Amino acid sequence: VDTPDGLVVPVVGNVDRKSIFDLAEELGEVSERARSGKLRPDDLKGGCISISSLGGIGGTAFTPVINAPEVAILGISRSKMKPVWDGKEFQPRLILPMDLSYDH
Repeated sequence: VDTPDGLVVPVVGNVDRKSIFDLAEELGEVSERARSGKLRPDDLKGGCISISSLGGIGGTAFTPVINAPEVAILGISRSKMKPVWDGKEFQPRLILPMDLSYDH
């Protein structure tokens, strides 16, 4: 989350048990706490992978840096319509570039 004091990486837990709507609501709540400087200590611990989006500023690829002690980070860039060959002709397809950095 981009805050006036820099970037912070709050944790949304148990994502495998939540709907996309629940995740969106919780992310909105924790993002607001981050921007207003009211994050709780528990908001910043327990994560194992981060997701970072640079779609808002453009670009086609980047190398996301792992937030230790997490094991990976998925970077998402801006989607764009691109021609894709289907074997007979080019078809317009929405392409979403993703970059994964991980610790092996």
